[in-house]
Amino acid sequence: MVIAEIGNNHNGSKEKAFQLIDKAIASGADLVKFQMRDLKDLNRVSSSGSEDLGVEYTNNLLEKYNLPRNVLFECFDYCKEQE
Repeated sequence: MVIAEIGNNHNGSKEKAFQLIDKAIASGADLVKFQMRDLKDLNRVSSSGSEDLGVEYTNNLLEKYNLPRNVLFECFDYCKEQE
């Protein structure tokens, strides 16, 4: 089984995501994998009260290139249509 990692390579574009799905299929991939993040949960306050700054420098990029949940579901539906 071959899994194509699309991740955030769609750059926040549904059209680009569909193109990447097509390319994954053409290359023989059985599945594609996207990354889905709940951005509001990335910066959490720990039990000690300190803020988790682990993604402080990447939040703007994640927000820019994140596909909304409804668009990810459109990508899932598109994948099913290609079977």
